[in-house]
Amino acid sequence: MSGARKSSFYWAMRLMPRAKRSAMFAVYGWCRLVDDIADADLPADERRSGLEAARRDLDRKFAANDGSGLARAIRDHRLDRAWFDMVLDGLDTDIAAPLAAPDMTDLDLYCHRVAGAPGRMAIAIFGCTEPEAADFAFAAGTALQLTNILRDVREDAERGRLYLPREALAAAGIAADDPSAVLADPRLAVAKTWLSDRARHHYDAAEVLAKRCDRSLWPGLAMLRLYRRLFDRLPREERPRLGTLEALGIALACRLGLAR
Repeated sequence: MSGARKSSFYWAMRLMPRAKRSAMFAVYGWCRLVDDIADADLPADERRSGLEAARRDLDRKFAANDGSGLARAIRDHRLDRAWFDMVLDGLDTDIAAPLAAPDMTDLDLYCHRVAGAPGRMAIAIFGCTEPEAADFAFAAGTALQLTNILRDVREDAERGRLYLPREALAAAGIAADDPSAVLADPRLAVAKTWLSDRARHHYDAAEVLAKRCDRSLWPGLAMLRLYRRLFDRLPREERPRLGTLEALGIALACRLGLAR
């Protein structure tokens, strides 16, 4: 749980009933683990081997309960193995061929894999069964991942990655797709504004979908609004953070039904 305390989602998860909270922390811990493997400062072959080891571990967890929190979450909430594989596929692709100014189709697929699939796991844990809940997971996941991309442009460029889509670069008149060249281009802000508009569309769509779901979705709504607060600050702050009281207030408002 110590790593989760640093997450913008911590209070949304912490206010959940104990059993669901434990399942969410287990899923969150797994997502962080495989993300750290993919982002490790190691040769690509070693990172791929790490992800393959994670797949084999999932084989064991889905075959038999090994007593871990993740295995319990898988069984108690009927988590689909396909969702876990989607995450690993997205991370594996990123290792094999880091995205460099992808088109929006490829970027949407990436967002669905690394953010939308964990959202589906969360929806299952929340117990929200409306058809709109799955659409909420992908809209919210895309909004959150685009926020990360906007926040991490500089850090990603230093790793040789460029997640800004070619459509955003074209809108800004940037012909280059080399991360360093794009980072140094004075029109970068225009490209980021283009992607911000796309992210805002997904935030708005997720809000509409949330209203069509029952109250069990409140943790997902809280996560969406916590991240949207960060997103709204990006034009003024390079790496915005939420204070404890601010984050707790947003999560409580959603928990108590004051933010519908």
